[in-house]
Amino acid sequence: MPIPEHTSRAPYVYVFRAHQSEEHVELVRDFATMLRVEAGIEADVKEWRAAQRTDEVADEIARFRDADFVLVVASPDMRRLMDSSEQGPIGDTTHVGAALARNRLAGNLREELRRMLPVVLPDATPEHIPRMLRSYATNFYQIKEFDIDSDGVQDLLHVLLETPRHARPPRGMPYQVVPGSWDPPVGHVGADADVLLRSGATVVLGQSTYLVCGEVEEPSQERGPAILRQARALLLGDPNEQVWLRQVERRADARSAGEACAALEKEHELLGTIGPEHDALPRSLALVDTDRTRTLVLGWPRSTTPPDGFETLADYIPRPTELDSTAVRRTLQALSGLCRPLEALHRHHCTHRELAPHTIVRIDEDHLALRDLGAAGRPARPGIDRSGYQAPEQTHHGRAKIGPWTDVFRLAAVAYHMISGRLPDEPAPLPTSAVCPFVPERAAAAIDAALHPDITQRPTVAELAAALRM
Repeated sequence: MPIPEHTSRAPYVYVFRAHQSEEHVELVRDFATMLRVEAGIEADVKEWRAAQRTDEVADEIARFRDADFVLVVASPDMRRLMDSSEQGPIGDTTHVGAALARNRLAGNLREELRRMLPVVLPDATPEHIPRMLRSYATNFYQIKEFDIDSDGVQDLLHVLLETPRHARPPRGMPYQVVPGSWDPPVGHVGADADVLLRSGATVVLGQSTYLVCGEVEEPSQERGPAILRQARALLLGDPNEQVWLRQVERRADARSAGEACAALEKEHELLGTIGPEHDALPRSLALVDTDRTRTLVLGWPRSTTPPDGFETLADYIPRPTELDSTAVRRTLQALSGLCRPLEALHRHHCTHRELAPHTIVRIDEDHLALRDLGAAGRPARPGIDRSGYQAPEQTHHGRAKIGPWTDVFRLAAVAYHMISGRLPDEPAPLPTSAVCPFVPERAAAAIDAALHPDITQRPTVAELAAALRM
């Protein structure tokens, strides 16, 4: 039985329990220990905090606020406290957490039912789950033994790590209906079937025809009113060049889909304004609308060698044994070339926010280009990003605003990975010089500062560029 795949950031999980008995408290600690030691989950119980005089109520508020998930451990006392306004024993602040839980559920029931997970340990039964957590209408997690391979623990881990129990199989080519067997009504899906991005498909956009190469990405797995798909493709005919297609399909409410379509239009306009000045930015070749789709077609400067098969930095992440001082300096120099177009983007009050090896095109050994403008066309909102390059402020519980400093963090995270072969995915990663002995001192100091969780400690894009060029 496999453990759910490793994610780049362990979720912070607060294990919330009542003081049912000393035996119950010890059982909860054993359960949280298993999550930390055997599953790599950032599990927390109140007993593990520093032994010092503190404001217990403020601490409980902070734990509920900061947690990605709250595991509500079922017990008779937990049900009594959460389903009423009673207080626990003197000195026990469980009733504070219970009040917080009730308030959060009232404020956003759908989100908090996703975040608060009822857990039934061996000393309790499902009847001890608080009624407000709707144990009959939603899932609960019964842990019969503290074995990481047991079904109950595996069900819980898949939720905490946001991985499906079973991988979705790849989607095949659309089924070809035998002629004459079905006549679609005029204006049905067939009217746009030749413009939707599908792996291996030939699509017609405006006056041009493209062969879609490789997999089609869907950055957001949500099936809302608009779906963003993107893929590399070959423009057939003169000049027969590699391009990058970003396509929004409107599925339902056109007004709700408007933000996604507007983002592509803004990206098209930004590239038209600042793109000609920077070889490290793609060219916007076309913005094509149909009844159901809007597609942005991007290419790269003709003054540089076109990408060979559309390679990105993700194809060149090194092993530590492959690195030497020449390779490290060359990589840093190439990454510094992305700073000027990022500065131009920031002057237009936009940020990329999706910098990662797979979003950076490798033109040749010394020249890189942005695959696209990332999230520059969309409003800056925190979210769940498991890429390993996210800045702290991009998470739901990040306290700082998203801004140019976010791109500084992500570019530094890419640099750290490309010169060490290691992701800086810990809250306090090892210093750059500790994971890469070949990095120049000034560049190492700038990368370390850029990865600081406090945005005021990070260098500007220009300062980072100057350090990487050394």
